[in-house]
Amino acid sequence: MGLFAAAVSGSTFRSQTVPSQSNNPWPSYRHDSRNTGFGAGSAPDTNQTAWRSFVGEDAGTGPVVAYGNVFILGYRANLTVLDDMDGTLVWTKNVPTWGAGPTVAYDMIYVGTVNGEVWALNRNTGDVVWKYPIYGYGVPLFNPQVADGRVFFNNRDGWLFCVNATTGEFLWKYETGLWVTYQAVADGRVFTVTSCLNETDGTLLWQYDAGRGSQSYLGPVVDNGRVFLSIGSAVNCLNEFNGSLMWTYETGGDVWEFPAVAYGKVFVSSHDGYLYCLNEEDGQFRWKSNVRFPDGYSASAPTVADGKVFVSVGQNLLCLDVDDGSLVWKYFAPHWLHPPIVAYGKVFVSWPGGVYAFGESTIPDIGFVSYNFPDTILISGDTKAFEVTVNLENVGKVEAKNVRLEFQPSWGNVTFVSREVIDVLPDQMRSVSIKFNAINTGETHQANINLNIAYETPQGKTIIRDYSSAIGPPSFFITIVPVPPQPFVLPPFLTTPFGLAALIAVAFLVGVAITTIIFKRKKSGESRMERAQNNGK
Repeated sequence: MGLFAAAVSGSTFRSQTVPSQSNNPWPSYRHDSRNTGFGAGSAPDTNQTAWRSFVGEDAGTGPVVAYGNVFILGYRANLTVLDDMDGTLVWTKNVPTWGAGPTVAYDMIYVGTVNGEVWALNRNTGDVVWKYPIYGYGVPLFNPQVADGRVFFNNRDGWLFCVNATTGEFLWKYETGLWVTYQAVADGRVFTVTSCLNETDGTLLWQYDAGRGSQSYLGPVVDNGRVFLSIGSAVNCLNEFNGSLMWTYETGGDVWEFPAVAYGKVFVSSHDGYLYCLNEEDGQFRWKSNVRFPDGYSASAPTVADGKVFVSVGQNLLCLDVDDGSLVWKYFAPHWLHPPIVAYGKVFVSWPGGVYAFGESTIPDIGFVSYNFPDTILISGDTKAFEVTVNLENVGKVEAKNVRLEFQPSWGNVTFVSREVIDVLPDQMRSVSIKFNAINTGETHQANINLNIAYETPQGKTIIRDYSSAIGPPSFFITIVPVPPQPFVLPPFLTTPFGLAALIAVAFLVGVAITTIIFKRKKSGESRMERAQNNGK
């Protein structure tokens, strides 16, 4: 049972990290402070893309969604905020982070930075509200956990910190000895893979020997009085209140991802190529689904919503049925995908460069297909005109208005002249052109042409497909070659005796024709003057 389901059913629940919204956001890495990986809202039944957005960098551990926005923290130290309805940019800010995702709560965005600080930012502007330094304790790792007015985060030196979510004031710290760990917060307790602490003051309540050794370990996930851990190739279930082992289940390979818990089931991805479904109460096997692909990637952490399980496997996004693991739909992307999340009735998944949203399409979605352009331009005058044509497709379900190409100057002697503006219907392919002048510099040189695709949505927003994105036209080059003006040369035929005679004959006939025309015009003018004189008498 996930965060929202617990709140509705009235079961014991104190941790509140999500914005108070009725349309089911996903404000932290695993949805809530319990790390359940479960969203109580609806999820799409098909692989229809709602929108695609390019943000120019790998989106770290993936997006989070809250307050009607999508928040992405990339490896290039940019925090980017998009509109969840159409993927358009709201704002972006440079944040010195290594790619761990943000957590959104209390109208703030919480991130860990590479310079040994945790920041709280205003979610509307990106302005820094407070910073908490942990110098000497190593870099903050992974997504901060936020619950009950507190922020929890670990660092590379094996310390777990707790600070006030509003002010950043230090509250307590505890040495876990784990340099890689997440936290879960539930029922007044903080859980790691080896310990349970009092949420208020950080005192130890119980410990668990995970027997880690060289094994991988991840978690914890807390639900219905149980704590679930991924350790080595097994899923372990502990009693939330005393840490005793309740059951364990061995998969056929290492488990390097969080399990998800929903509908009385535990879902876990294993490196043996299967997604497992277990009974939450006793760990009994329910089903497993083969999600192995030839590219060798293992499945991401599962996300559960609306009777479906979503996982990314390399370039594939899979949607499976929670009851038997059968395939509902899949989507193949041209790039590797991060773990998916579900919010506001859509599936969001990031890739090294941007974000996909799957669900009902309410905006046009124009993408690049191909283009035609001259490789080489021979130029003898000062300039020479040429044209570039881009073939594009609207994969959305709404008409795109004012579709045009925008020239982004890079280098080379080329100037913009004019462009075509068109409308593109849903599921339609069309071509659009743009005209340039190549400039003669007297030397052979290359010019780099960068084109963006721009268009308007029915809501009046402008969407731009950047030339550097995977869904915009790629950059290309043309070579401009100056050539000297060619002197006039008679055709070889006219240099022969017969040709010269023909040329003289033509010239004579043309002269006669011109003389005749002049004579007729002169006689006509004399006649008009004579009539005018007679009329004046």
